[in-house]
Amino acid sequence: MAEKPSYEELEKRVQELEAAEEQQVTQDNVLERLFNLSLDMLCVADLDGYFRVVNSAFEKTLGHSKQLLLKTPFIEFVHPDDKAATQEAVAQQATGEPVTYFENRYRCKDGSYKWLAWTAAPASEEGLIYAVARDITKQKTIQCELEAQRNLFENVLSNVPASIFWKDRNSVYLGVNKQFAHDTGLQSPDELIGKSDYDLAWTKEEADFYRECDRKVMDVGEAMLNIEESQLQANGRTVSLLTNKVPLRDASGQVTGMLGIYMDITKRKQAEERLQKSEARLQTLFDSVGEYIFVIDPEGQIIKVNRYVYEQSGYKADEVIGRNIKEFFSEVSKDICDCNFPTLRERGYNRAEVEFVCKDGRVIQMECSATAVPDENGDFTTFLIIQRDVTDEKRAEEERQYHHQEMAHVIRLSTAGEMASGMAHELNQPLTALLSYCGTAVSLVNSMSSPPQQLGEILERATEQAHRAGEIISHLREFVSKGDDNQEFLDIDQVIRDVIIFTKHEVQESGVKITFHPGSQTCKIKANKIQIEQVLVNMVRNSLEAIRHAKITEGQIVLQSRSLSNELVKVTVADNGPGINPAMVDTLFHPFQTTKKTGMGIGLSLSRTIIETLGGKLWVEKDYENGALFAFELPVSK
Repeated sequence: MAEKPSYEELEKRVQELEAAEEQQVTQDNVLERLFNLSLDMLCVADLDGYFRVVNSAFEKTLGHSKQLLLKTPFIEFVHPDDKAATQEAVAQQATGEPVTYFENRYRCKDGSYKWLAWTAAPASEEGLIYAVARDITKQKTIQCELEAQRNLFENVLSNVPASIFWKDRNSVYLGVNKQFAHDTGLQSPDELIGKSDYDLAWTKEEADFYRECDRKVMDVGEAMLNIEESQLQANGRTVSLLTNKVPLRDASGQVTGMLGIYMDITKRKQAEERLQKSEARLQTLFDSVGEYIFVIDPEGQIIKVNRYVYEQSGYKADEVIGRNIKEFFSEVSKDICDCNFPTLRERGYNRAEVEFVCKDGRVIQMECSATAVPDENGDFTTFLIIQRDVTDEKRAEEERQYHHQEMAHVIRLSTAGEMASGMAHELNQPLTALLSYCGTAVSLVNSMSSPPQQLGEILERATEQAHRAGEIISHLREFVSKGDDNQEFLDIDQVIRDVIIFTKHEVQESGVKITFHPGSQTCKIKANKIQIEQVLVNMVRNSLEAIRHAKITEGQIVLQSRSLSNELVKVTVADNGPGINPAMVDTLFHPFQTTKKTGMGIGLSLSRTIIETLGGKLWVEKDYENGALFAFELPVSK
């Protein structure tokens, strides 16, 4: 029979057990803390599809509470498209086989989904699954963006109208686009990877040249541009290429290879050769023609010109060849060219008038004929432009029209003068009789014991106006016959004030406000006062008539004088009436031209003649937007 342990032994055994238990508790606390502090999502699940334990990372990542996660089958959080794969992975765990890597999407509290990467190990004896998940949503997003960029890059490479390739330091192909693969006769760009130029369709001489250019680019570390080279392609056709090559560098700046791109310029080279063959004949023909001749391509670039262009324009060959023909046109003619070029391409022929700018700035009026020159295939590859200098013809035609207009103006003025002279003669007798009757009426009124005051004022005003009409008729007869010698030095501002007083009653009856803004300094002119007054009265009355006809309630007439460099004085009469009909502007000052229901239409014509006789000019502002504005300028007398 075994000896019973002593009390001391039992006490020691109890202490050892308590120490072991305390250590276990400590370890459990450490494990629990590590479990909850882990950034990864740690969990224990059963084979029935429920979480038994989840750490805090689950809550932080998905937003769901632990309570919800533990009481809800975890398959309900899985994205519908990932449920089948997830159930298959769980079934794999049930067989005791661990899952080293698995991805699916879990629904978050806000309805969004996050990508999780799982590693799981089964505990078959316990019927549990121990798993670790990591949020890889950002990685997935980056992966998708990279994939999209890669697809975009491949799409660009596949559709760019040029052949693209890149090589390593040994001139071994690392990649090409579809166009390049087509040139080699291969179906896929992947077939080119790992090959060199000696493995492809081109000749050894071509391969040697390509690799020599590669070596220079990579050794020097600088691009080689516009390399013209030939290439024997897989279809047996030799083409001309224009190639650019640049070095490829790593993050440290070291050259790791080169990138190349070329375009087929065979058609362009063939066109150049055809032009070169006919150079002598064309040049001889060009140089024998005394007109401007240009040969341009479909884009308007100048290919050839004749000697006459250089002789007449002042430009040299290097200042013309290769430039667009529009560069030698004025801005207006550039627009004409843009409008006519589509028609030229469509019809093969067109005509237009353009302005050609010479090197010294001279602008030449050109009659331009453009003809498309078809190649052997009937395509319009070049255009022949013939320009004829019509500057002198245009100038002669303008002078002819000017003299014609001047002659017509003189005839109209002469007619107006003769009519005015006849009218003055015919009006003189009834006006004399009117003055006599006014005198008699005044005498009768004065003989009355108590005549109406208003009647006396009316008779005085009528007499005053009749006398003034007589003076105007007298001066008019003198003006149209021999001119007027009764000139004096006049203060133009005072003359304007007198006219305002003279027309005061008419203005007041019309309800129109008249304003005068005198100049900052006194300006004197040498003229006949009555003639200048007549010009101003005519302009004011025209404004009154326009305002009354338009029924403007707040009519305004503004007169203004201003000195121009102490040489001229400018007088303007502006109103807020309906303005001048643009169709009437050019004929407004012609005799017998009027828009009024009454009147003969000679007022403005005679006014202009008066002003021009004094060395001035009278006009109407075409672009005045607030009504009508008439103005005249006269020399200042010093």
